[in-house]
Amino acid sequence: MNASSSLKATLFQKRSAGEAINLSFALVRTHFKHIIKALASIVLPVALLYIAVQYYYTHNLWSDVNSGAYNPGNGFIDVTNFTGMALLVNILNGLVSILSILTILSYYKIAQETDENPSTASVWIEVRKNLGYAILLSILYGLALFIGTVLFIIPGIYFAVRFSLVFPTLVMERKDMDSFSRSSELIKDAWWRSFGFMILLGIIGYLIILAFSIPLMIFGGASAFLALDDPQAVTESLQSDGFIIASAVINILAIVFFGIIFYTGIFAWYCNMVEEKDAVGVKIALQEASSTESTNLNQEGEY
Repeated sequence: MNASSSLKATLFQKRSAGEAINLSFALVRTHFKHIIKALASIVLPVALLYIAVQYYYTHNLWSDVNSGAYNPGNGFIDVTNFTGMALLVNILNGLVSILSILTILSYYKIAQETDENPSTASVWIEVRKNLGYAILLSILYGLALFIGTVLFIIPGIYFAVRFSLVFPTLVMERKDMDSFSRSSELIKDAWWRSFGFMILLGIIGYLIILAFSIPLMIFGGASAFLALDDPQAVTESLQSDGFIIASAVINILAIVFFGIIFYTGIFAWYCNMVEEKDAVGVKIALQEASSTESTNLNQEGEY
């Protein structure tokens, strides 16, 4: 990135999918520590609550299954109880994802506005402003994908790409419920390019999730190998408190680190699409050039 230009001027440039991916990694390398700090303060409380609820739900479920107390044929109340807990686990999981997305995008919003690393307090203020709409948008986005997927899958893919910029639009432009129409407008003439970019970004995200899954796979495989003659020991190992907690912690870490890479990429692509539609970077570059020229003339006059 050009050190002589503002971050905003650097971001809002026309780029190919490969160049947008390169920009994403450059942003992550530059701002990783500061983003992690903001995520630790904003997301951690909800993440800890998720881990506790996930542990309680999974531990009790295994206990009841092993004792024979939990059986869908035994009665409707047991099923309702576990369904409610599962719903709470999913809600907390989704809230961790939404808070992570808003924290990452809010950080970049403030950074490009101020050309400085934002404080966690300023990022939290931005997150609070958009949290309610972000939850509503995520529900509507999920419904659009679900309905589109039910309709022979292809519409679901179309909607996923067409509305992929709703969160950057919400945070950067305060479009609220108009974020869907703004995202659609930005993607309209670049759907196939955006689709290709999402595929690249999705592969990278999948590799990140896979990397976090490897420790659990190794643990499970090692447990099975060391207890070939005792299947019960394998089951007890996989149902242990340590394994349950480790699974929940790794799931949270995967969500957070996936979000850093994936939504930095989405942000980079948003900047690219905005530049194509509105030429924001060109205007900024002209303003900076004019400001520099004016400063130089003033310095020459003083001399």
